[in-house]
Amino acid sequence: MVRDLSVRVCELEAQLKQTSRNTSKPPSSDPPSAPPTPPRVLRGKPKGAQPGHPDQQRPFVPPDQVDEMVVCHPRQCPDCQTTLLPSLPDVLPPTRRQVLELPPIVACVTEYQCCTVSCPTCQQLVWRATARCTTWSVRPAPDGVDWSAAWSLPPEHARNGRVPARGRWR
Repeated sequence: MVRDLSVRVCELEAQLKQTSRNTSKPPSSDPPSAPPTPPRVLRGKPKGAQPGHPDQQRPFVPPDQVDEMVVCHPRQCPDCQTTLLPSLPDVLPPTRRQVLELPPIVACVTEYQCCTVSCPTCQQLVWRATARCTTWSVRPAPDGVDWSAAWSLPPEHARNGRVPARGRWR
């Protein structure tokens, strides 16, 4: 019994020593008694790109390919509040920034109209299928039924109680 209790005490003490630094728990689960995280040790290098690192910027689009150019002139001096006219000459070349925006995505709608005609010899309804229309299941219209409603009729309502062979529809 004493041995079991001492094992249990060791397990509980091990749990108390667990922090986010020695487990996969988040820092918010650390108890208030947990030691604070040590400050980061500086390695002597500044953060970011190091000297001599190749530039990682998108090149400017040539001026003849720019869709809209907006020239921004300052309107007022921030120090003395003097109004600055746009006709003042530039002292330095302008600072350039280009914003590339993707055009809105617009759906391209293609309508396929598969024409249906009645064969003058056998009065069979025949329609010309395109590659996109052949996935539909088309059945002939029963007598006295509007053709547009026949697209969804089950086979038992088809004329003569049967659906024509697949090849007859082409």
